[in-house]
Amino acid sequence: MDTVLVLKEQLDVLFAEALGEPRVPYRLFTDHEGLIEALQSLDAETASRPVTADDPTSSIAAHCEHLRFSARAWGAWLEGSREPVDWSTSWNVSSVGEEEWRTLVEDLRISFERTLDTVRAVNEGTPETIGGMVGLVAHTAYHIGTIREKLRALARG
Repeated sequence: MDTVLVLKEQLDVLFAEALGEPRVPYRLFTDHEGLIEALQSLDAETASRPVTADDPTSSIAAHCEHLRFSARAWGAWLEGSREPVDWSTSWNVSSVGEEEWRTLVEDLRISFERTLDTVRAVNEGTPETIGGMVGLVAHTAYHIGTIREKLRALARG
C-alpha cells in the first residue's frame, strides 16, 4: 500500500467535504452541508459572538481565521518551507464586520483549495511529509468539529 497515496486521497475527501463537494457516499464530519456553505449562511454578528462569554477566541470567526491561517501554514510546510510560524497571530481575529466575514469565509475556501492542490502535488513519502499530512488531517478535523459544535451551541441560544 502506498501510504502517501492513501493520505492524499483521504485529505481530498476531507477537504472536498469541507468545501461542500463530497466525493464519497458518506459524510465524515458534516450533516448535510459542507462547512463553507454553513459559514456562508451566518451573518457577521453571529460569527463574532463568543460561545464562551469570557473568551473572545471562542467565536466562530476566531476559529475560521485560525483554520485559514493553519491551512496556509500546513501547505507551506508540505511545499518545503521551514520558516518559523507565529501561531499566536492566528487568533488575532475574534469579531468581524459583514464584509470582513464574507472575505474570511472566501479566504478559508481558497486556502482549503490551495492546500489540497499542494497535497495532490506531494510525491515523496518522507517522514516529514507524511507527518505533515497526518497533522493537517488531525488539526483540520479538530477545528472543523469545533466550529460545527459552536454552530449548534449558537443555534440553541
